Amino acid sequence: MTTSGLYDEHWLLAYEANIKGWLPNPRGKDYVKSDQNFGYLKSEGVFFYDEKLAALNTQGQLPMPRLPGLSSGYGNQSI
Repeated sequence: MTTSGLYDEHWLLAYEANIKGWLPNPRGKDYVKSDQNFGYLKSEGVFFYDEKLAALNTQGQLPMPRLPGLSSGYGNQSI
């Protein structure tokens, strides 16, 4: 949750977490607002994740994902 985080592969999380208030700013500094590029987006109210469009889980607990087995390439044997 730093300015450098805005420019790596997790930039979207670093940006959204700041504007949505999901994670606290380190040392109380607003790293998004102080950045020339992302600060502009924030000042214009730009966001990418809309909580109102997230699907609610109405079935209780989420099922554990099932991973496909790895195939050795020789028939259907799993390795």
